[in-house]
Amino acid sequence: METPTSRTSSNTRETTSQVDTDCDQSSRVQDLERIARHFLGHSGTAPLDDSDIRHAVEEITNLSRDRGNDSEQGIQNSGPSAEEESFDTRFVSKVTAHYSGEFSHWNFSQKLWRRVSQQLEKLGSNNLSQRIQVKDYWRPTQLQSPVNVISQAMDHLPPYHIAQFLVKLFFKYVQLNCFFIEEEWILAKVQHSYSEAPEFSASDVSWVCSLFAVLAIGTQVAHMESGSSLITESEEDLTMCSEDDVGKIFFHTAHSLVPDVMALASQESVQACLLLAKYAMPLSTGGLSYSYLGLAMNMIILNGMHRKYTGSGCDAKTIETRNRLFWTAYTLQLYISVMHGRPVSIAQSDISVERPVDFPGLRSPNFANLIAFIEFNDYLAESSEALKQFRKCPRSLFPEYAARLLQVRDRIKCWWESQARSNIEFQYSDHNAPSFRAFARLKLCYLLLYIYIGRPFLFLDESHLQPPTVDANSTRQQRSASVTGISSLADGCVHGATQIIDLLQSLSESVGLSRASYTEFSSCRASLLVLLTEWLRSGERKKVAAALDRGMNLIHQMTGGNSNKSEVSLIEYLERAIKYISAAHPDQDLPSNRPSAVRELESAYSSFKNWAQLKRSESAAGNDPHTSSLGPRLMSPSNSQSDLIDAADLFNTAWSFSDDDGSLDPFLFPLVPGQG
Repeated sequence: METPTSRTSSNTRETTSQVDTDCDQSSRVQDLERIARHFLGHSGTAPLDDSDIRHAVEEITNLSRDRGNDSEQGIQNSGPSAEEESFDTRFVSKVTAHYSGEFSHWNFSQKLWRRVSQQLEKLGSNNLSQRIQVKDYWRPTQLQSPVNVISQAMDHLPPYHIAQFLVKLFFKYVQLNCFFIEEEWILAKVQHSYSEAPEFSASDVSWVCSLFAVLAIGTQVAHMESGSSLITESEEDLTMCSEDDVGKIFFHTAHSLVPDVMALASQESVQACLLLAKYAMPLSTGGLSYSYLGLAMNMIILNGMHRKYTGSGCDAKTIETRNRLFWTAYTLQLYISVMHGRPVSIAQSDISVERPVDFPGLRSPNFANLIAFIEFNDYLAESSEALKQFRKCPRSLFPEYAARLLQVRDRIKCWWESQARSNIEFQYSDHNAPSFRAFARLKLCYLLLYIYIGRPFLFLDESHLQPPTVDANSTRQQRSASVTGISSLADGCVHGATQIIDLLQSLSESVGLSRASYTEFSSCRASLLVLLTEWLRSGERKKVAAALDRGMNLIHQMTGGNSNKSEVSLIEYLERAIKYISAAHPDQDLPSNRPSAVRELESAYSSFKNWAQLKRSESAAGNDPHTSSLGPRLMSPSNSQSDLIDAADLFNTAWSFSDDDGSLDPFLFPLVPGQG
């Protein structure tokens, strides 16, 4: 039975709902009128009267009628319309497919072949196809190297226990939020490579390339197993540390197989190029890594991995692997393209492949992380497009385009709090767990969006936001809203930079920072640039001093042998700038010296380090590290678990700075008034 209280509550809810609906309708009408005034050429904010609206509707109606008549007349006068064509994806092996797009030479030839076959069938001459065989030509196999190139590459394999160690490091520290390769699959390939008498065929070149790429990446993160992420002073120069020497041998072995990998152009070829791109990412992100990603994307298109497969010639696991490889390649290239000003290889309109699903046979990476990274790049692409439109829009529309940027920013925040954070963060609440790194890198990407959106407005002159309208009241209101919105974007950028430093500090104190992580290093680099800009803009060092000092300490922890010259020059310039400005403010000290204590090394890393130094010694004695064999069958695993070496030589940051062209990043010079 309905009580008076419940009836009153119901009436209140209905009244509130009606008020909200009326407000929404009123706001919608105002927005539509603003659009109409813009396209009709009306200035000011005065409502359109009935005559204006009727006149506009009559013009639109007449225009639509004229276009419809023209279209109908064109159809009557034209010949047959173009026959609709669809793309074709044909599997020629389990890991190789041939894709041909709409209206291609291949599709036309297949259409003609079907028509001819129908005519022959009517004439009863089907035996012609038995007398004349049409040769399939899917890949230029005549361009592939002899099979012995694989045997020669296998001579560079490390001892079995070293290979196992490096492969495990790849899945522990690298394949966290993207899918490159399946763990069970690569471990099976390792077992085959170390079998009694392994046999290889020309089609194995892609997975052999992938194996050496995984080993090379493993050397980049091997220092994480040293038992400490702390930087220590040492005589060994990190630019030539033993891990990097060995990593280069593995990389050059994989790189030498790239021509055959491209000729094969299989799904495994895509994996190989993705892995080589991952290895090159901390070395040359917008250069070599971007080029390898371009190769991967081209082979993805060749195999039709960017389109939804609806056939029956492939099993579900292979389809899911193809889908994950596409989204990894696409999102990584999009990420690098936006951050480094590069075009992507494929337009969104050409993509119809499904998003990954939680497939039980694929364990790494965590599925929620994989989806979150893909969704992050969706927002990154939207942010990039919104910024491009804002840059090109007329001054009269600045407030509208600024509002769109704010809407994108708000959707990003809502996405993180309602989806990514709720689905992921609770899994990594323990900061000392290795899985915490995966969540930390996702959150770093999320915070980088705030920097990316707000950074262009740190130095924006507010006078440019004033719309050139004739209505004084409208001018003041729009200008005030624009300035407030832009100011919030800039403030969010600075706040995001501070949060990144806090998160990196937490990562450093828990599971350690990786000197081969592009995400960790680049987020710290971007944050320091923003903090320096805020210092210059506000003129107050106290506002950013703590985060700036900690950030400089953290970025030195991530500086190692796989940092390229541009990154090193940036770090050294930032350090010089900090010292210069601190000298002008003697009451503010630089960060204290980096700690030198190092915890006890773990036995697996010790064994790898001993072996890597041995190979370096052999190279120094006169052997070329790029051609000498690492001898997997001549070297046996060390049985000693107590021969632990001092890890201090892994973390030397006493750089001998030199720059080939004698220049530094020109964007940084205005940040400091002089060179100390």
